[in-house]
Amino acid sequence: MNEYLKTIGFEAPSYVIEKFLEVQNLDLLILYLERLIETPITKNNNLLGNNKDYTALLLNCYLKQQKKDKIQEQMIKDRGSDSIFDVQTAIDVCRQKEGYSDLAIELARRYEKWDVLVSIYIEDENSNISKALTIIDENIRDVKTKVKLFQQYGSQLLNIKIENNHLQDVSGTHGVEKKSTELLYKITKFLILRAKNPTFSSVEYENYYLDTHKKIKLSEIIKIFVDRNDLLSDFLKKIIDNHGEDSTKI
Repeated sequence: MNEYLKTIGFEAPSYVIEKFLEVQNLDLLILYLERLIETPITKNNNLLGNNKDYTALLLNCYLKQQKKDKIQEQMIKDRGSDSIFDVQTAIDVCRQKEGYSDLAIELARRYEKWDVLVSIYIEDENSNISKALTIIDENIRDVKTKVKLFQQYGSQLLNIKIENNHLQDVSGTHGVEKKSTELLYKITKFLILRAKNPTFSSVEYENYYLDTHKKIKLSEIIKIFVDRNDLLSDFLKKIIDNHGEDSTKI
């Protein structure tokens, strides 16, 4: 096995991997893949090929042997930008396996993949709409991304079904819907204040950012309320009552 480990960077990994694909050689395959993903990507080892495949193969080997602890070990290692280990692939593998969603959450948090974490909290087994909304508000700085996530998941965020396991830390369906509409109002308020004064800043919006060349229209926000005219009516009334003609600036 040591001889095969020495070929990393000199021999195409697929050549070695093929030799250990049999179940009885799984431990040897894991050993090789563990060493492989620790090898930095450089100009001198362009034989390494598709790092996503190696990450997925290693994690699936761990899953086959039910070695959750080994996946956790890989997650907490400090790696540079030249690492073969592909974080997004690792998250995808953990999301697809029942009982491993917590690892996907941990990995997304560690590498600050906030939009991915929002999708996990909305779509997966550990779903929690309230936490997804908190991440959109507090962790994602780009307002364009905040709005994009609402556009993508508006039906889930504004049409909560009581049978869904989404109500872990809010009191009932209306609590989640209220939190969603309040966040949409906060985002819209930011856009109005910024349109009125491009240099506007506030402690309330210290983690909000929008490129001066990017524009978000009120009509884009309104479309998020599709099939929820009741919530839209209250939302628009609040906008008009608090901002009047300034709301026409966006």
